[in-house]
Amino acid sequence: MPLQFSIGTRDRVTTVRLSGTLTLGPQLTRFAREVSVLLESQKISGIVLDLGDVESIDSAGLGELVILYTGSDRVGSRLCLSRVPARVRRLLEMTLLAPMFPQFEDEQSAADWIVAVQDGGGG
Repeated sequence: MPLQFSIGTRDRVTTVRLSGTLTLGPQLTRFAREVSVLLESQKISGIVLDLGDVESIDSAGLGELVILYTGSDRVGSRLCLSRVPARVRRLLEMTLLAPMFPQFEDEQSAADWIVAVQDGGGG
């Protein structure tokens, strides 16, 4: 299934719910562009990428995650992952990217972490 995503913001935390394949193609480009524009144009505390319905990810998808991570860091926002499927988690571990992305079981825990970090409560 091609990549699909929806974006919602609540209390300066943006959640991006992804489904399908996070792989090279026009949808990946559109996703990356929209999230990058969001980071540049709005003051948000952070972004939660909900990967619970992601079926697969390739090197292009991993690359976009890294680009979004560095972009969010550059503007003072946080980026974390929620509901990471086991196969995606294994890929993040194999590529040594897992430590870069805080991972949470659900969106609320991820959003709470972002708020706590922005308020100086950890990181």
